[in-house]
Amino acid sequence: MAEYTLGVHSETGTLRQVIVCRPGLAHRRLTPSNCDALLFDDVFWVKQAQKDHDVFAGIMRARGVEVLDVNELLADTLDIPEARAWILDNRITWNHIGVGMVSDLRAWMDELPGQPLAEFLIGGLEVGDLPFDPAGLFGNHLGPHGFVLPPLPNFLFTRDNSAWIYGGVTLNPMYWAARKPETLLMSAIYRFHPKFAGKVNVHWGDPLADHALATLEGGDIMPVGNGAVLVGGWGTILPASHRPAGQGAVCQRHGRQGDRLPDSQDPFSHAPGYGVYLLWRQRSHHVQGSRR
Repeated sequence: MAEYTLGVHSETGTLRQVIVCRPGLAHRRLTPSNCDALLFDDVFWVKQAQKDHDVFAGIMRARGVEVLDVNELLADTLDIPEARAWILDNRITWNHIGVGMVSDLRAWMDELPGQPLAEFLIGGLEVGDLPFDPAGLFGNHLGPHGFVLPPLPNFLFTRDNSAWIYGGVTLNPMYWAARKPETLLMSAIYRFHPKFAGKVNVHWGDPLADHALATLEGGDIMPVGNGAVLVGGWGTILPASHRPAGQGAVCQRHGRQGDRLPDSQDPFSHAPGYGVYLLWRQRSHHVQGSRR
């Protein structure tokens, strides 16, 4: 496939390359009793979802789109020793795993091939998957069927944990704790995978930093052209009018100002707690009658 200059400059232009996530282990782990905690609406028929996904991916490839699967990208990334160390140093920690299990778990994961390790990091890791008996308070708390690493079923929505805005990307600090590890894994792909390493301009975001209340998700971001970006704000993203550090950084790094659209231009003005915000390159650029 041809090498492209990375970026998203239009939501209606020709799609040349896309990152998707094929349903898998994370979705087979879903049950009626855990889907709420994992922020997924319901369980679904994974085998049929995989068939539907493969058909859609095939249609895109037939139209000349390069379709990249995040499961494969992460597996390739984990085969790079520096990348594996960076991911595990920041995912397998005392705060996430507990003191009593970290050493044994890290030693085992260091020896796993990239593909099964990627499957566990996205699909979750149960006590029954371990080749050793979990120790410490955390291990005793988990019981025989608990999650050492919870699954990430919402990785299915690859638009959320990072968002391409013109010539760069935001590495989004997610609002919900259950989704925060997605950004770490996607950041590793952009940082280390040969297809992206050294080619990605990060506008804002760092999965290793504490962004506090400055949360952002890509599903609320739309580049509309001429340097303008629409950002929607409600339960999972703080409004630009509050000037959180995150959106302020996007404005500063991309040379834009920020303001709320007048209610006459805001298609969500009827929705309590929701606003649409406009970031633009110069004040002479504006958007009228924009719709999400």
